[in-house]
Amino acid sequence: MKYTKKYLDNLESNSEEEKLVIEDLLSKATKKDNLTSAESEYVFMLTQLLQGVNPTDKLDHKSFDCCKQPYFKNNYLIYAGNLNGSNPSFDFKGEIESGRKIVEIKELEEEHQEWLPNLSKFNHKDRLMNLIASEANIEIKKIREIAKTNFWGSNLLNAKIKEISLQSKFVYIEVKSMFEESKNDTLQIYFGLIEVIIDFNSIVHIFWRHYSEKSKPYDTKKSFHLDKKIKYYELPSELFKILEKIKNIISISDKINFFIPIKIRGIIYSLWTKKSKESIKEKGLVEVIRLSTFYPTEEINELNKISNDYFEIVIDTDLSVYKEKTTQ
Repeated sequence: MKYTKKYLDNLESNSEEEKLVIEDLLSKATKKDNLTSAESEYVFMLTQLLQGVNPTDKLDHKSFDCCKQPYFKNNYLIYAGNLNGSNPSFDFKGEIESGRKIVEIKELEEEHQEWLPNLSKFNHKDRLMNLIASEANIEIKKIREIAKTNFWGSNLLNAKIKEISLQSKFVYIEVKSMFEESKNDTLQIYFGLIEVIIDFNSIVHIFWRHYSEKSKPYDTKKSFHLDKKIKYYELPSELFKILEKIKNIISISDKINFFIPIKIRGIIYSLWTKKSKESIKEKGLVEVIRLSTFYPTEEINELNKISNDYFEIVIDTDLSVYKEKTTQ
């Protein structure tokens, strides 16, 4: 049996069911069975929570191969924005002592050096890795331009590239995990006869550019998601649910870029679809309409456009969609 993140998150603490799940996952981890990202995260969490509780238990994340990625994620989230360790760092137990911090920052440097060559290739068999490499190179090119304009030294430039490299690995792991939960790497929604897809391209773009503001090596001039009720680890299914609710209320045209303003719990967001031609195996060159981005609307021009050209339709207590006045 495979356990989803939602199931594991909702296990009742100290229940018989939880004990059976813990026993099962630790057994699988010990035997090096293939675990999902959610299951691996859960095993890693156990190593952190139970370590040292019983002196006879030697529950160490280093004993389990499945904990390698969760361990990287944990360190990345602790030290992002503080990769040189100059500021205090904290985990759920409190401030991290200097000896441990030195070790973990060194491990992140090793992760960066091992990962960086992946970003210079665009012929990976893994489609997601190609998308990650493309996004990372956009940022690396931008940071090199900033470095040149501002006369940065090589140490500062390399530090910024390391930030991008480590963020790219984090995004790769997270997006892969998201689609693992949705059990499908492409979600389709029909607005009448027009098919809109949510796929790796959609989520990589949204998650890279509009989440994790503190990890950015420069001011990207983007807006960032702050509503924790929009579960980023379920982003494909969260967006799918939103589009399902509005698909019979608004019409989508097949023009290259189409704007869909919505409101979630009082905050206005911009959704955009984009039409492009892509080569798809066994189909050749076809037109695809994809959800291309999703972000909190902060630009004055966009807000004025919504105010002047759209009217609000309330769908439920949390969600509204804006429809163009000319299409009433």
